[in-house]
Amino acid sequence: MRKRKEQPNPVAVVELDDIDRRALSRRHPELIGRGTVLVVAAPEDLRQPLVTLLQELVTAGRIGRYRRMERLVEMLSPKLDVPPPKLVDHARNEAVFRQRVMRDFGALRPADLAEKTGSTAANKSQLAYRWRRGNKIFAVPHSGASWFLSFQFGEDGHPLPVVADVLEALQGWDPWAIAHWFVTANGLLQDRPPVEFLDSDPDAVRQAAARDGSDPKLATAT
Repeated sequence: MRKRKEQPNPVAVVELDDIDRRALSRRHPELIGRGTVLVVAAPEDLRQPLVTLLQELVTAGRIGRYRRMERLVEMLSPKLDVPPPKLVDHARNEAVFRQRVMRDFGALRPADLAEKTGSTAANKSQLAYRWRRGNKIFAVPHSGASWFLSFQFGEDGHPLPVVADVLEALQGWDPWAIAHWFVTANGLLQDRPPVEFLDSDPDAVRQAAARDGSDPKLATAT
């Protein structure tokens, strides 16, 4: 899922402390005696509308002051790209799914792989990097790190050969979309997930991957 980019607020409001307020009052005597001094920084095209609104806010009655305050708040508020409820629900469900997959199947970090295979390389990430670069395994992003779901490996810690064939068939897919494919019921596999057949029937897994790899709708996790 692509992260929505929040637009920066074009208006900044800063309340001056006592030192800055006294320093500014030496150039603007009309500020002397004021309890609070605010500095508003805004693009040139907003300068006059802001000045007008603030002046009206001071002189308006209660109802007019409320309406003008609402307009001023709107001008000072950042422009938010609010996601629709369906997208929020989908993201929440995806987060739950990812946590469940990590918990149910387990996941390894590069150092874990090196330890499991008995690698003596000084760089504990070298083995995982080599396998990943060779398209023998895939990693999913989680909490700012790359993790390798455990079902890709045999008892000796080495990649199962069928995984490389699946990754070739699903080339270009998002990592979490690949994870979805492995753990989701598949019609070519008796409505059971491919992960259950990695050892017992790898050829059937290859056939299912070859069919699904041509479906662009399955290539992204969200």
